[in-house]
Amino acid sequence: MGLYLLLLASYCLAIIGLLYLKRSAIKVGVKTLAFALLCAAANQSPQLAPFLAPLFILLTAIDGAWSGALVALAGGVTGAATGKLPWLSAAGEVLFGSLLGFLLTLDYSDPLPRRLREPEVASVLASLVAWPTPLSFALASVPELTLKGNLLSLGKFFLPLPAIFLGALLFRLSPFYKPPPIRSGNPSPMARSTAMAFVSWFLALYLLIFLASIAVLTFVRTKSELEAAYDGLKQTLSSVSLSIQRAEKLADYILSLPAGEREKAITSLCPSSCSIVRPGDSLETLPPEEREALARSWPLSRPYYSQGNWLFALIRTQGPEKLLVRVAIEKPNLCFWGKEPNLFLCPVGVPEDFGDKIVLKGENALAFLPVGEVVGRINRFIALFALVQLFILLSLVAVASVLTSRLTRPLEELSRRAVRLAGGNLDENLSLVRDDEIGKLARALEKMRQYLRQRMDESYALLRISQKALSEPELEKGIEILLSGLRDLTKAAGAAFVILDKNGLVSDCIALGRIWQDAKGKPPSACSRLLAIQGEPVVIPFIREAPIILREALQEIGARSAIGIPLQNGLLWFTFPHPLQFSSSELSLINAIAGQLDVMAENLKLLKGLEKQKAYLETILRSTLDPILVVDELGRLVTLNPAAEEALGIKGASSLGLPLIEKLREQPWREFMEQLKGARVPFQAEIPSSQGVTFHVKAYPLLVDGNFRGWVIAMRDITPLKEAERSRTEALEIAFHDLYTPLTLIRDYAKTLGELGGLNEKQKEVVEKLVRNAEHSSRLVRNFLDISRMEAGRMKLTPCWLGPLVEEAVAEVAERAEEKGLSLEVHLEEAYPFVGDREFVKRAIVNLLDNAIKYTPAPGKVTVSVDDAGRFWVLRVQDTGIGIPYSEQPRIFEKFYRGKEAESLGIRGSGLGLALVKAVAEKHRGKVWVESAPGKGSTFFLAIPKAQRTELLEGR
Repeated sequence: MGLYLLLLASYCLAIIGLLYLKRSAIKVGVKTLAFALLCAAANQSPQLAPFLAPLFILLTAIDGAWSGALVALAGGVTGAATGKLPWLSAAGEVLFGSLLGFLLTLDYSDPLPRRLREPEVASVLASLVAWPTPLSFALASVPELTLKGNLLSLGKFFLPLPAIFLGALLFRLSPFYKPPPIRSGNPSPMARSTAMAFVSWFLALYLLIFLASIAVLTFVRTKSELEAAYDGLKQTLSSVSLSIQRAEKLADYILSLPAGEREKAITSLCPSSCSIVRPGDSLETLPPEEREALARSWPLSRPYYSQGNWLFALIRTQGPEKLLVRVAIEKPNLCFWGKEPNLFLCPVGVPEDFGDKIVLKGENALAFLPVGEVVGRINRFIALFALVQLFILLSLVAVASVLTSRLTRPLEELSRRAVRLAGGNLDENLSLVRDDEIGKLARALEKMRQYLRQRMDESYALLRISQKALSEPELEKGIEILLSGLRDLTKAAGAAFVILDKNGLVSDCIALGRIWQDAKGKPPSACSRLLAIQGEPVVIPFIREAPIILREALQEIGARSAIGIPLQNGLLWFTFPHPLQFSSSELSLINAIAGQLDVMAENLKLLKGLEKQKAYLETILRSTLDPILVVDELGRLVTLNPAAEEALGIKGASSLGLPLIEKLREQPWREFMEQLKGARVPFQAEIPSSQGVTFHVKAYPLLVDGNFRGWVIAMRDITPLKEAERSRTEALEIAFHDLYTPLTLIRDYAKTLGELGGLNEKQKEVVEKLVRNAEHSSRLVRNFLDISRMEAGRMKLTPCWLGPLVEEAVAEVAERAEEKGLSLEVHLEEAYPFVGDREFVKRAIVNLLDNAIKYTPAPGKVTVSVDDAGRFWVLRVQDTGIGIPYSEQPRIFEKFYRGKEAESLGIRGSGLGLALVKAVAEKHRGKVWVESAPGKGSTFFLAIPKAQRTELLEGR
């Protein structure tokens, strides 16, 4: 037990060391070590070792031949060292592990290695070859088992195979099996070389035949040796029986003589082989076997060896005398038996158990022959036969290698040339000077190479023609180049491409060489109409096969064959001065070029249509008195009409494709273009020019398939309208200004009446109404005057902070919100600096808050916040009020506009509050907009440009 543990520890350390040197993964090393211990333990049971050890080896051989060999080495050497396993079996176990790991990790991609990588196939194959060579053991045991009559026990050599196969199959079907990846993806040597494949398959076939012949020869030789052995035993028994008969006759004759004449008879007849023993004679000179027979009164003695011969003695008794007649035999393979019970006499040292001997029983003797002697003769014969076969095999392999090399050398040469051909070397000649199948194959491949070379030259020529045609800026010229190249490629006498419009008339006709030409703007010629009606390609190899109309046309131009191809946008004709001999591939090439011509014709029609549309649009733009221009998504000028050139003071021809903002000289226009950056919704503004002209400018996003592609900017001169509005505003301003002082006095006197007291309830109600109406009228006048001041440009721009303004505005309207039962929330995070008119911006915020409070029923909420939106601060006023219908939202910032729903609810207003907010936003280069839905409240946004650091420093 100590020795066993010591061996296990030694092999474990050896395995760990080898794994360390191999630098295997820790997981693989632990797995190998564990299964090495299990394999060593399994080999301590001779009955279980053939079934369990292969399974343990299989589970590690999946990691490679190295792991499988290590586990098998640990298990096999441990079993052999402890005496539980023969050393030959241990060597076979190591060979099994190595071969199994090699097969399971074959790194080839062709079908045979893939099949050999399957665990059940690899396990059975490795078992037959090396575990521990059961096939050779079985063949070597055939003679002995046949001689013993126990041939069925051959199955014991193959009993582990089903268990190994079943274990490997279950392992493959289990979730633990992961086949090793094929890393190289290269084919095996057999797949790469025909000679290698031929020699390998020949060798495998010969080995099968060799094993089969040895098996058959073993059975046949065993049978013949067994028959010869029985014949020899029969001869031995016959010879012994005859010798005993002669000895009995001689003994009977001698004993029949008188006592005095017996000596003389022995001296004359058998002086050396006969002797008489009388009472009192000394027996020391006799062999032990004869003394034993005399002492026990046996009729025969055991066979014994004396003076170079094998003998036995026949003993006859007459009176006190006993006569011994010695008989010589050839071999000591005899046992005598007598009629007396239990008389069985064999040579000394021969066991009476004849289980390992061939036995034949005679009348008074039993002849035997050791089985090992017969088996030895059979095995020597089989070994000699195997050596002869091995010599023949080596000779055949050498001859096969030479013959295969001679047979495959042309194929290899052809293969190398084909590889160079596949690499693009079409100048490689593939023909071989041979008349066999290889030569026929080479000639066929050479024809294919010439055909490919021709097609490649045509393809290159076609590619050059196509590149030249596509590089031509004018499509008509490109079509003509492509048609000319196709004509040269097909060696045609003439070529024509007739392009038809949607009405079936000839839109264009490009004709080259000897061929008819269709007139533009007219119906196609008779030949073209014939092709269009037929609707499929027309191939006329001989002029006599052409229809009458086409035959006359061909005769007129001196052509003898023609090809016509109808296309979607026109007709393609080729005429030839000789009978047509085109292959299907050449016709396919022409069809491919025809398709390209058809695409170019379609593009030509589209281009002409676009040019017409462009000219039409340009005419419309030139005829339009309002300035119109288009810029792309990067602000580059795309087009503009003369009115826009005059309004902006730029020249369109030299400015197209350049950023418009670089060509604009006036600051308002540059600011307008800056505001368009990043915007995606319609935008409008009023822009005054230095010439005293005011334009109302609208910018509409240009969308193509839903994608933003730029802006369409339309301008209208509203100078007369502005002049009229200015006159009206001045008159209203004078009137409102004259009204403002009396309204203030009326409001103050009405408040004073309320404060003096002494009024009844009816009088108090009248006074309150008077105060409210006076305040409403005052706000109306104030808003109007503020708008007038804004439009007149009477603003005081200083650095301001939006946060404090919001807080002041909220404080101003807080009392009204509280009286109405509304909550007012403010969310501010910083001061939000900007440059503008403080009072006007505050008035705009107050108007937005007042508007939200006015249209939000109790209990409601108004929320105020400021967001950072890049270059702008965006004030957000959100309420939970009645909302604004979608149809009214575009007009709510107009002067004196009030929504229908507000009027129906009796909510008082002037229609100037939001107009003031819009004026403040535009004068500060900002923007105001609304997001609202009926019944879901409204959110107003006021965007004010941020103050730059330099502006703040200058303000200080």
